[in-house]
Amino acid sequence: MEATTRRPKDASPILVIAVDFLGDKYFLPFQVEEGEDVLEDPVSVANDPSAILISRTLSEEMGAKVGDSIELLTPDGARAFHVRAILQKQGLAESFGGEVVLMFSEAADAAFGRRGLVDRIDVALKKGADIEGVKARLQQAVGRSARVERPEGRTQHLDAITGPIRRALNIAA
Repeated sequence: MEATTRRPKDASPILVIAVDFLGDKYFLPFQVEEGEDVLEDPVSVANDPSAILISRTLSEEMGAKVGDSIELLTPDGARAFHVRAILQKQGLAESFGGEVVLMFSEAADAAFGRRGLVDRIDVALKKGADIEGVKARLQQAVGRSARVERPEGRTQHLDAITGPIRRALNIAA
């Protein structure tokens, strides 16, 4: 799940990424800089519905430390979340301008009222797999309810959307 939220007193958007800390570590491209190492012991974070991991960028911007509580807007209003770790400035923690919060998938689902809806599923292939064949079979399986694309496809889609805006800003500058 990916959801955009805000702090109650600030209009800046924050990206909440739901992660299955108990799943395959291959899909956990982040490093803890400070606080609990959820990659080594994910159970304590998975059992805390208010646990969040925040980016170093967000930590510095908010002045938040491990152990602090921060409020985020949820569909039910402002809610306090407990900072369990601060992430290094790389990978997921640098997406969305560093305005990133990671949560255990089930806790995020409950907090943000997603009722089991999924935004993205990452798939890893064995070395030498027929990428286009796997992509075609996945697309057939999900039908019109989802889009199957390689990670580069998301970047190309975003570039197609933001490219004209960037060009207009360059001309205006």
